[in-house]
Amino acid sequence: MRMGLLGSTALIAAGLACTPVFAQTTIATPAGGGTITRTGGSSTTDDQTGAGGGVLISNVTQAASTTVNGVTINNTTGTPSADALRIQGTVSLASTGVSLTGVNTLTTTVNGGSALYVQTSGNMGVGITSSGSVFTGSYGINLQAPSGYVSFNAAGQSQSFVANGTHIAGFKASPASTPASSWARRPSRASTPASIRAMSTAALSR
Repeated sequence: MRMGLLGSTALIAAGLACTPVFAQTTIATPAGGGTITRTGGSSTTDDQTGAGGGVLISNVTQAASTTVNGVTINNTTGTPSADALRIQGTVSLASTGVSLTGVNTLTTTVNGGSALYVQTSGNMGVGITSSGSVFTGSYGINLQAPSGYVSFNAAGQSQSFVANGTHIAGFKASPASTPASSWARRPSRASTPASIRAMSTAALSR
């Protein structure tokens, strides 16, 4: 699957996801391998991968960017959430940036869970900079920004989405709004059996 969801302006969150400015801090080293780092801001980590669970990164503050590099997570227990990797911003208005580099294998066998779940109370930028990652779950990638917009960029990269548990969608984005010139490329029939679903955006239907 190759796709990108881009904004008409230089979105704050997209910049957070792509351009580190401050020193990186390692915030998780999942049992399956790889590292999760944060640039700027602060956050709280609950890593249950050593006991068969997932990783929860919560209370991510404004201007913090999270990088997921070569991570393997297999959540079979449903702790600390149903997701393989869940990243949540603070309750107060905060933009969140997430960048996936290298080959990441994110899996949850818990019904209703997402391989990657990102939620923010502000705007969100998510970028995938390399091919070969695998997202397995009821949702593959689930992006929630009910009070802001979502900028997603994986243009030119190929990823795999595998249905698991109660399959709902391979890709879901739920922003409050999407910039008018945003776009996404449909996956070919051969690229993935997963569907693409989005709310509050016409971009994914182009």
